[in-house]
Amino acid sequence: MANEITARGVLAFAKGDAAKFDEGEILATMTGTKWLEGRQTVGTAEEALILGEVPAGSAWLILRNRDAANKVQIKPASGGVALIEVQAGETAGPFRFASAVTAPFVQAVTAAVDISYLLVSA
Repeated sequence: MANEITARGVLAFAKGDAAKFDEGEILATMTGTKWLEGRQTVGTAEEALILGEVPAGSAWLILRNRDAANKVQIKPASGGVALIEVQAGETAGPFRFASAVTAPFVQAVTAAVDISYLLVSA
């Protein structure tokens, strides 16, 4: 079967000028069978993103920072440089991890935050 994963992405702004990037529906094939919907409290020391049985390499991720004031970072590995920073109340993704990402880490910047996320093997 193909095209089991559906994502929709729009980014727009209106400040002086205006621009809109709308890809419509993006379809992708889910090559694996594993997925995980999770909620995790993330502290200021980096910690592994809970993956369950989903292999991180090439998995799709969408993540919501549920905190009202503090941001969280997503790193490709322990000790890695943050690639994604999710501000309070914002959502990052959906995006696909590169195959080299095998153990993603998350870290709150100022104080602990709660995140919720969906991870889908792809």
